[in-house]
Amino acid sequence: MSAMPIVVVPSRLMVLLRVGLLHGMVLSACSSGQTEQPRNYPDVGSPQAQLYVEKCSQCHAAPLPSAHSAKIWPSVLDRMQVRMKTKHVPPLSREEMSIILGYLQQHAKKVDQPSDQTLNGSNK
Repeated sequence: MSAMPIVVVPSRLMVLLRVGLLHGMVLSACSSGQTEQPRNYPDVGSPQAQLYVEKCSQCHAAPLPSAHSAKIWPSVLDRMQVRMKTKHVPPLSREEMSIILGYLQQHAKKVDQPSDQTLNGSNK
C-alpha cells in the first residue's frame, strides 16, 4: 500500500476558500432554496412596482400585493424593516416606505366590508 501524499494548501488560498464558503452561506441565508415561479405583479412597469420588487426581493421573493389586506401591510413592512436591520441590509427610507406601502395598499387583497346595518348595530 502506498501512502497518500499530503497536500499542503497555501494559507492565502485557504483564506480565499473560507471567504468563498462564507459568502455562499450568507447568500443562501436569504434564499429559501426553492425556485420561485415568476409572479405577475400589478402595474409591473410602474416605478412603484419596480421599487417594491427591487427592495423586497433582496432576501426573498416579494409577495404579491394581494397576499395581505391594506390594513395588514403596514405591520408587514415594519416587521421587514427590523429584519433588514438584523441582516445588515439598509432599511427603506421614509420615502421608499411611503411609495411601497401605497403600491401594496392600492393592490391589496380586498376584504369583505361589514354592511352599514352591522356598523349601526341593527342586524335585521
